[in-house]
Amino acid sequence: MRRRGRILFVAILAALVGVVVLFGSIAWFLWKESVAAEAAYSVGLANSLGQRTEHIFLDSRDMLDGFNRHTAARCSPEHLQAMQNAAIARPYVRAIGYWQETDRLCSVGFHQGLKPARADRIYDSGVIAWWPG
Repeated sequence: MRRRGRILFVAILAALVGVVVLFGSIAWFLWKESVAAEAAYSVGLANSLGQRTEHIFLDSRDMLDGFNRHTAARCSPEHLQAMQNAAIARPYVRAIGYWQETDRLCSVGFHQGLKPARADRIYDSGVIAWWPG
């Protein structure tokens, strides 16, 4: 009887070790697959964000260059209407304005009364950009 009990104990212990190894392997495999899927998703998201950001910068640059070539007098009603149309057509533009040094000549958009304390970026073309904090 004693031998039989020992064999039963070893068999149960082996079965438990097998179950633990099996579920441990499944958990490890699922974790590795989850990490790989998250990494692939993050790479895709970063690429998409980079492409969209590049598009926004290029479109903004082209829009501002277009205003510099605009034939209407600066800050005239026709020019203000063109700026308003450009701001409405782009969901990432909050305001467009013309500045001479520290004085705002005219602007359109949601932040017409906003005057930045400092510029976040001054481009070679003279365009001053700032991002509300």
